[in-house]
Amino acid sequence: PFNITDVSNTRFRDVFRLGLFLPLPNPLHDNGLRILYVRTSLPEMYSVEEAIAVNYVLQDIFMLEDDYAVVNGLIAINDLKALTLSHVFQLTPIVLKKLITYSYETMPLRVKAVHNINAPKIYDTVYQIFLPMLPQKHQNR
Repeated sequence: PFNITDVSNTRFRDVFRLGLFLPLPNPLHDNGLRILYVRTSLPEMYSVEEAIAVNYVLQDIFMLEDDYAVVNGLIAINDLKALTLSHVFQLTPIVLKKLITYSYETMPLRVKAVHNINAPKIYDTVYQIFLPMLPQKHQNR
């Protein structure tokens, strides 16, 4: 659903090396859910779609290599300290729909929880737009 999925692609590697997605070395309680720390960076360094593509390749790797993620699922901790309006404007309804469809209907890994930290005030507005697009089960969490 997102453009770059070839891990040998130079642009993919550049975005990957930004360290936007950091799986923590130990699962929750040493045998539970895989914890993925996600952070934003300067918007001129990558597009939101490129970051999403890197995330999905990382989740593919989890499915192949990480029993904790496959069996127990994932917890995402999103550090939104560097979130800007430039990031927000890239989240068009089409991008959001692709993101949600892939995450909740196609991806076999279960996202058990998403925690957002250091969110700027604009995040609340974006979240209220995004919320009705989520499956009902996740709207209530």
